[in-house]
Amino acid sequence: ESLRASTSSIGKGQQPLRDIPQSVTVVTERLIDDRNLDTLKDALKNASGISFQAAEGAEEDIRLRGFSLQASGDIFIDGMRDPAFYERDSFNWDRLEVLRGSASMLFGRGSTGGAVNQVSKQPVLVDQNEVSLTIGTSQYVRTLGDFNKRTGENAALRLNAMVTRADNHGVPIDNYGVAPTYRWGIGTRHEFSAGLYHLQNDNGIHYGLPWLTPGPATGGNYLWKTDPKNYYGMASDYAKTGTTQGNFVHAFRFGDEAELRTALRVA
Repeated sequence: ESLRASTSSIGKGQQPLRDIPQSVTVVTERLIDDRNLDTLKDALKNASGISFQAAEGAEEDIRLRGFSLQASGDIFIDGMRDPAFYERDSFNWDRLEVLRGSASMLFGRGSTGGAVNQVSKQPVLVDQNEVSLTIGTSQYVRTLGDFNKRTGENAALRLNAMVTRADNHGVPIDNYGVAPTYRWGIGTRHEFSAGLYHLQNDNGIHYGLPWLTPGPATGGNYLWKTDPKNYYGMASDYAKTGTTQGNFVHAFRFGDEAELRTALRVA
């Protein structure tokens, strides 16, 4: 299951992928961990039909089949729209689902390009703990914690946390996030879950290339040598983004094949 996904929740409920009449790509947690996919942009590079347009202020305009996801509000968390502009982190993802084709077929409105759904990790009925550390160049350090505790016969608590720091040659990264979720009635007719999600990013902005025009310094053309370690920007520039969300979900199961899911989110 960690290598290949057979179900999806990008529609109106959990259903087999073969029953969705559109192309769906699922980036699993195993793939996210193996490739160190830290952000939404990194994860989407593993799906076809995705392109990125660098907007002003280093914001990423993500395009699916040529249509902007942010402009049409086609980024979701657990099937509910998450339309804000911020750098989304993968620390609390169980998987990422990318649907190509008209999003309005499932959600009533949306772009022609498709939709992206972030599926959150949920508490499970087993005690398990995992801590990981990634160290890279430019003083990059990323620490992840995933702790699950069974608290009763059909109840469990799960906590995911993340801290990422990097100097990044003058374009600093300073991110942290925390996501506790409590779930009870697991596997019963009435299942509930309540959770919080907080993510804060305090990063720099890189303009990519220096502001130069063709002349003697550049040999009369637009090509000049640039060291990857050079920072082109100003120390006063910054990108502070993030989100704080609270959610409550109730699932009522009519039987093995049908359920009614009610979800509330304040963000």
